[in-house]
Amino acid sequence: MTDQGLNLRQASRADLHSGDQRGLGLVRRNHNWIVTAWLISGDLAAALDAGCCTGLLARAAGLPAPQHLGVAVLLAVFAFFVTGLYNGRRPEPYQRFRQRALGVGIVVAVWSLVTVAHRGGESIAHVIFIQTAYAGCLLVISHYVEVALRTLLIDFGLWNAPTILVGPVSQYRDAARYSRQNWLLKRMLDLVLAVPLALLALPVVTLAAILTKLIDPGPAFFAQERIGYGGKLVKMHKLRTMYADSSRLLEEHLNRDPHARAEWQQFFKLRNDPRILPIIGNFLRRSSIDELPQLWNVIRGDMSLVGPRPLPAYHIEQLDEEFQSLRSTVLPGLTGLWQVSSRSDGDLQVLREQDLSYIRNSSFWLDVFIMLQTLPAVLAAKGAR
Repeated sequence: MTDQGLNLRQASRADLHSGDQRGLGLVRRNHNWIVTAWLISGDLAAALDAGCCTGLLARAAGLPAPQHLGVAVLLAVFAFFVTGLYNGRRPEPYQRFRQRALGVGIVVAVWSLVTVAHRGGESIAHVIFIQTAYAGCLLVISHYVEVALRTLLIDFGLWNAPTILVGPVSQYRDAARYSRQNWLLKRMLDLVLAVPLALLALPVVTLAAILTKLIDPGPAFFAQERIGYGGKLVKMHKLRTMYADSSRLLEEHLNRDPHARAEWQQFFKLRNDPRILPIIGNFLRRSSIDELPQLWNVIRGDMSLVGPRPLPAYHIEQLDEEFQSLRSTVLPGLTGLWQVSSRSDGDLQVLREQDLSYIRNSSFWLDVFIMLQTLPAVLAAKGAR
């Protein structure tokens, strides 16, 4: 059993806990039924939680409690069954997310018909608000519930299928074709999400900038030129997390410590970096708050929310020319496959493989899936340095 999916660990049947082998044999013989029961139970719980969240949102907006939620809960499991989430093939995680989104669409469509037929005094605006809120809550909650259940099932050797995020890199679509067909949709998604996120982040960024200047005088923000779309230089904005004379501190440290120099040459990052500001620097980096100013880059169109991470010239020069050229055919991203899986724990070879997988399998659904995986990765400070 292989496992290369996000937030999943490698597991095999050998990892099963020792115990009654007859009991384990019974479990293995019926693993498909067990997995299906787990997934259905998780989706029922997620549908009920989505109903509760929708009710809270309705009350917060001063609207009456939603009607026919029981129908939506039962319909959710049926819709997910129709889209193939409970069969034994179990496709890649981001394809499962696409099937889940289709199932949520079926739920909303049927629920709309039921609501229109028995609407009573409810206004159209009320119906649209409730169903939109329920669809969003159901999609997000059921996704994270499945991630947790899938991880447990893999740990117990019951997820009887390879779990990979995307297909082999040899099976890919032309990047230019993807650009023509999906650029507008990707750009719309960037603006719809980046603008409100930037407004919400503004107080946090302002407070962090003040604390940075209190600890070390100098500019609160840092702009570094990195290689963007078409090989053009892009000024990527970040909150400053290092001392103002960081270049001198780095050179002195690498000259003193050959192990640090070897680590820098492999990862272009240091676990014990003398340039980092005390307290505030590590906090901003581990929480990824220092990256929030890049939402402005997304709004400007220099970057996308999801894509290969923009790299400085000294970093990208270590990659082969063919890969550099391929990487320049897509917009760099605020987050991406590398960030939510390996991040700083992966070397240049890992970065290359994961960027290739993303570029050659790019799709709207893969982007949304990576966005959903970004939150757990940030909360866990996965690979942050």
